[in-house]
Amino acid sequence: MNKLKSIMLFIVMFVFSTSVFATDTGDRVKFQNTLKQYFNKVNVDVKDAQNANEKRAIMNDALVKLDEVFEKAQVQASDLEDKKNIEIFRNEIQEKINELNGIEGFQKVADRDLNNFADYLQNNMENADRYVVISLTTLLIVALLLVLLL
Repeated sequence: MNKLKSIMLFIVMFVFSTSVFATDTGDRVKFQNTLKQYFNKVNVDVKDAQNANEKRAIMNDALVKLDEVFEKAQVQASDLEDKKNIEIFRNEIQEKINELNGIEGFQKVADRDLNNFADYLQNNMENADRYVVISLTTLLIVALLLVLLL
């Protein structure tokens, strides 16, 4: 598994190093595609899960990992606007965690609705690039960290 991650990291680094001169739009598309892949995998895993506890755990873990990725990017971001925008997105992620688990004033997603919530998460998070406006450098850090999660 570590060898596979090392190979994936090399490939990602190679792709990003060869696309240094890519447009900001092109990198945003890569970011969006990476998020789509991540949440598509989460959605498939949730629907393959045998019980509600497993489904809930899969989504919770995915959201926590995504929050950790953005936390790392936020720490490394040099631009104050990036830090602010990442914080807004992290709050959105935390809200989804709270909704899923019924904390902080949210009603817990019913067991029978977990597949629908997985669809909702996928649709909502795939469109994150609409409201997460960050610099190219920070975007590349986030994309790299996301790829490592896959």
